[in-house]
Amino acid sequence: MWVSCISFGLRGSRQRTKRQLSLLLTRQRLHWQLQRRKRALPRWVALAAESNAPGARTLFAQTAENESFRFPIELLCPTPTCCDRKLFSDANPKLTFLERLELFRQRSLLSTRACSVLRGWYESYEKAALAAAADGALVLFGCPSTDPKQVLRWCSDNFSTLFDILIYELKHPFHFKPYHQAVSGPEFNYTAFGNRFSRPLCDLQRSYLDPSSEASFACIRAQLAAGDNVCLVGNHQSEADPFAIYHMFRHHFGESGAALAESILYMAGDRVRDDPLAAPFSVGRSMLTVYSKKHILDEPDRRSEKQAHNRKTLREMERLFADGGRCVWFAPSGGRDRRSPETGRVTCASFDPDAIELFRLSAEKAGRPCHYYPMAIGTFNMLPPPDQVEKEKGEQRVVSYARLWMSLMPQVDLDAGISPALSKSEKRQARAENLYHLVVQKYTQMGAYDAQ
Repeated sequence: MWVSCISFGLRGSRQRTKRQLSLLLTRQRLHWQLQRRKRALPRWVALAAESNAPGARTLFAQTAENESFRFPIELLCPTPTCCDRKLFSDANPKLTFLERLELFRQRSLLSTRACSVLRGWYESYEKAALAAAADGALVLFGCPSTDPKQVLRWCSDNFSTLFDILIYELKHPFHFKPYHQAVSGPEFNYTAFGNRFSRPLCDLQRSYLDPSSEASFACIRAQLAAGDNVCLVGNHQSEADPFAIYHMFRHHFGESGAALAESILYMAGDRVRDDPLAAPFSVGRSMLTVYSKKHILDEPDRRSEKQAHNRKTLREMERLFADGGRCVWFAPSGGRDRRSPETGRVTCASFDPDAIELFRLSAEKAGRPCHYYPMAIGTFNMLPPPDQVEKEKGEQRVVSYARLWMSLMPQVDLDAGISPALSKSEKRQARAENLYHLVVQKYTQMGAYDAQ
């Protein structure tokens, strides 16, 4: 898995009347339209079919074939001397993403390693998109054709937009507060862009949703509507897990599934916030930001700072839970599952008893009921993590059009089957082991363990 760091930024706007601002904005829009060689100006509200805004599906149907997500640098950074306009895709509309990347490499504007990571990511993305397009998976996301040339153009457009965001990010790094709200406009819809970008990674036709999930989904919706809180607690396999959840929920539960997925608060570690290649996608998800136990000790001089951040996040969670109607996704392992060197299989990482206890106590302190649903997922092949935990940001990214597995298990009582005679420490351990056993058992039963 915020508060938008983006501002509209028109000079002297405080001194202008609303009418003057309206006239100025109209002139600017006409200017941008001419600069783009009379291409239709993007509609900034709800470009994607999955948006729940009224009329969004009709709007998307009108624009999907002809428009891509354009990053509006002139709105986000109105000072040309800050972000050099010549570096952005509008200044080079005929260049493909790879051609732009090569120019950056030749001019030493990006490190050799960064160029290599982006090129490898893009090449794997093309293969995934071609496979997805053959299944008709990209039709609702702006690529109705199976013609390889058009599919590759769609890929290039997506990466060109991502590249623009990365260039912008160099001058304007994203800052994530303990509670980050998804940025879905008005200047740029990061949520819809992430949904669109991630679609080639999800082979929904061959994916598996456990039959018990439908009943659990209905219960979750009813509990949230009643003002209760819900925690989806389970394993974590890929940086793209929030998008896997979105696409699976939308595919199997329709628009109500998409709405719930976009409302989920993700307990997110530092990597998806601090890694420049991950941050553009994190901005579009609502998150409670934490530092995992694994990374608190990475920088000893920042240990107290990170611990203070985590305490603020817990207070924010208590405040949100006190309001009620919140759904949180929580992976108590503190990191992604990895392939075992002994078995060659992707195994679920063990759950941290202390992390579960902190969450449980914070939820209880809020004073509203919190319902716990174990959730098992198999998303490893979408975007596998490195074999080992890496301290350095900007890890290699190789994606694929991958089959997914997912199960929303029935609600559980965290204290069920735990003897009251146990010590507090023993109870913590028992809760973690019980949840872990449920997730691992379902992960194996679904076939995710044997297939990944």
